[in-house]
Amino acid sequence: MNFETIIDSLKSFVIPGNWPSSIFLLSESAMADIYKCIVDNQLHSCIELGTGHGATSCVMAAAVDEIGGGQVLTIDKYLHQPVNVQVLKSHSGLSENLEAIVEKLGYNWYLADLIASQTDTDGCQPLFDFCLIDGAHEWEPDALAFSLVAKLLKPGGWIVFDDINFMLRSMPDWETHFGQLTDRELDTCQVGMVYDLVVKQHPDFCDFRVTHGGRLGWARKKVDRNQVYLQLQQTQAELQQSQDKIAAMQIQLQQTQAELQQSQDKIAAMQIQLQQTQAELQQSQDKIAAMQIQLQQTQAELQQSQDKIAAMHTSKFWKLRTAWFKLKKITGVVTEDN
Repeated sequence: MNFETIIDSLKSFVIPGNWPSSIFLLSESAMADIYKCIVDNQLHSCIELGTGHGATSCVMAAAVDEIGGGQVLTIDKYLHQPVNVQVLKSHSGLSENLEAIVEKLGYNWYLADLIASQTDTDGCQPLFDFCLIDGAHEWEPDALAFSLVAKLLKPGGWIVFDDINFMLRSMPDWETHFGQLTDRELDTCQVGMVYDLVVKQHPDFCDFRVTHGGRLGWARKKVDRNQVYLQLQQTQAELQQSQDKIAAMQIQLQQTQAELQQSQDKIAAMQIQLQQTQAELQQSQDKIAAMQIQLQQTQAELQQSQDKIAAMHTSKFWKLRTAWFKLKKITGVVTEDN
């Protein structure tokens, strides 16, 4: 789903009861850059720490759909009512690649379980290509969140922090939610501290940049050169295997074609022989037919001869002849015939 389509769909959502005042916690331009990052870099597996109402989650899911599918996992302590990610997902007609996790202990506990499940003898196996952290907005939970999600981020993957220039005191109802905090906590850009002191100093990350008036902080996990070299060798070995298979298949194809040609030649020879046999059979059939005609004529002539003989036997002459011979025999008359 392209960016304009998902944004128009989200904008068309009618907020029930006029709360919240807006479903968007990020500017349209910021969401457009996140969408573009996912699409341009083909980031199929994404995680969001801090769901809010779910508008940004839907934009991320739309980006993943646009590149052929994948998964977007968004985690929060709450599923806000009446507007939440499930409601916006249904409204926008997104696929099932967007999954919302409600973890009452917070996303760091979920990440801990995920790391445990991904750990084997070689360490933690990474899962994600992209991460957006837009949750607690406090030093301790978000510094830990980065340390945890960094283990789950694949080499070359991107991480984005929202509100690196945000202070808790800037919230209209800060006294209700954060009145117990010190002035330092209230007046410090705590997400900015995480980005400057933890992210930018992490040896596995690079390509740092801050955009949107100092609001978004970006970083990319480095690609291990040794790992790239090993992957390149593996790819080359796989390529050689594929080429060998293709060469073997080509030889087999040539053999099959030669066998096919031999079979076709045999069939052609058999067809010629069949035609000759059919011609000989036709000649034999013609001879048999001619002989049958000749036989019929001979039988007719024989019948005529038999009829003539029978007629002669019944004639007066024949009767006189027969009587004459009998008389000769009785009288002993000798004739010239005797």
